[in-house]
Amino acid sequence: MGFLPYDAPAPAERSFENIARCTVDEIIRLGDAVGKPGRMKELPRSKDGRKTANPDDPYWDFVFETLDAKYASDGNPLTIILSTRLTDINGDWLDNRQRPYLTAQAFAGVGVRAVPFTAEVAARFPHLDMGIDASFDPTEIIGRSFRLRQSKITNEKGEQLGRDLYLPTERFDADYVYRGEVRLVQSKQGGVSGNGDDHRCLHERRGTSGCRECAGRCRSRRRRSDGGAAGCQPWQPEPVGFTVPRTPV
Repeated sequence: MGFLPYDAPAPAERSFENIARCTVDEIIRLGDAVGKPGRMKELPRSKDGRKTANPDDPYWDFVFETLDAKYASDGNPLTIILSTRLTDINGDWLDNRQRPYLTAQAFAGVGVRAVPFTAEVAARFPHLDMGIDASFDPTEIIGRSFRLRQSKITNEKGEQLGRDLYLPTERFDADYVYRGEVRLVQSKQGGVSGNGDDHRCLHERRGTSGCRECAGRCRSRRRRSDGGAAGCQPWQPEPVGFTVPRTPV
């Protein structure tokens, strides 16, 4: 029996990947992550807004730069940010459904202990029972190149939770030199620039004057190409570079 529309298959999921080099792998204060490009806009709050996360809790700052894509305007690489909170609003460690576990396990799968839980780091967070990973070696991660593949976090119902993750499928040797195609990005919309270009409002992104560094205070309105009106909103860079030119897998 031939095909009938009633039997149409589910959409095929496409996966994307980039070759990228690790540039940052450190534990910082949650409060210090606020305002950093692509990290956090503000300290996390409880749903009722009554409780704010402890700014002295740890935050894993974990950043890569692409080797296979760069901005045409300045030649800077694009940034892939895997940085994440380590604790919840109550200061408890996040469980094994969350980003820290998924990221750490994926890097362990390619032979790297990526989480920098050192004695020095533990001493900076005495209010938490932080373990010390004697196997952590910064030379195995900082400056090393990886093949990162786009991944999704889903709940029991298969619904996506939060933004996509880029997880490693391959680690390259220490002397690895990327010699493949380097794709050019013509604009910095939607990604995190390698030069820290992390604030433009929607108006300025589309060439409309009068909104430079408005930080959300601009009251003007514009007409979108689809005919709808939209107020100015501050541009927040996509944490993992959704407009990074990626190679379909």
